[in-house]
Formats: sequence, C-alpha cells, structure tokens
Amino acid sequence: MELMKSVEINIDYILFLVSKLTGEENNDREIIVKVMKSVEASPDLRDKEELIREFINRHTPENDVHDQWHEFVRESQRREIENIIAEENLKRDKTLAFIGQTFRDGEIRDGGTAIADILPPMGLFGNAGAKRAEKKKSVLRRLKDFFNRFYDISGGNFFNPDIE
Repeated sequence: MELMKSVEINIDYILFLVSKLTGEENNDREIIVKVMKSVEASPDLRDKEELIREFINRHTPENDVHDQWHEFVRESQRREIENIIAEENLKRDKTLAFIGQTFRDGEIRDGGTAIADILPPMGLFGNAGAKRAEKKKSVLRRLKDFFNRFYDISGGNFFNPDIE
C-alpha cells in the first residue's frame, strides 16, 4: 500500500509540474528538466518515462492537466494493448477480459489456463509444444510490462475499448 501511495504522490507531483507549463520556452524548458529528473530519480516511474515525455509533448496549458492525463492514459492503454494483441496474434476478446481481470485483481497470475486461453492456436506436442511454451512466456512478459506501466498511473482501472 505504501508503494502505491508513493507512486501516486510522484505522479501527482509530475502533473503539478506539468500544470506549470505555459508555452513560454525558457520557463517550460526548466520545468521539463525538473520533471524528467524527478522521473529518473523515481524507480517506480522509470518505466513510465516515455509515456510522461509523450504526455508533456501533447499537453496544452489552457486545458486541465488531470483531465488531459486521464484521457492520455486511456488512449495509451488502448493503443498499447491493441498493438500487443495484433503483434502476438492473441484472441482479442479473451485478452481484453484477461487484462481487465488482472487490473481488478491487482496482479497478473501466470498459473491456470487464462493465459493459455488467449494464445493463438498452436500445437501442444514436440517442437510445436516448445514454441507454444516460448510464445506463452513472451506474451506473459509483454502483458506484465503493460500491467506494470499502467496499473498505478490509471488508478487500477483498465479502460476496455469495447466497453467505453
């Protein structure tokens, strides 16, 4: 629980700094440097550095930073999960349900049949079985990376593109 609070405070601090961006180059440069140093100093935010940098580039000072952030996180989640599904040739509906469940549970479980249910059809025996095991490991790694990148910054919410 303390770790979650720490990440929330850090994200809130980052958003506070971003809200100070005015569009004035000299002022903004200093703020952006401060934001990126804060991200680099926080082990919990390092895997989110690219997202934060992209958000800063899209931020418009005249709009509410929190509203923009939440929309940006939803859009980024949607884009990234769709890329994973397409690149790994996963079963879309089952993958979205699996990720939704992991966000509700607060963790990705690698046991059970849920992960096997989202994989594309592959043989189970011989060389095909080895490829299936490797595919399962690769998919699980990518989904864990996705979960770790988005779980805390989304408030534990997965924005399923089929439900919104």
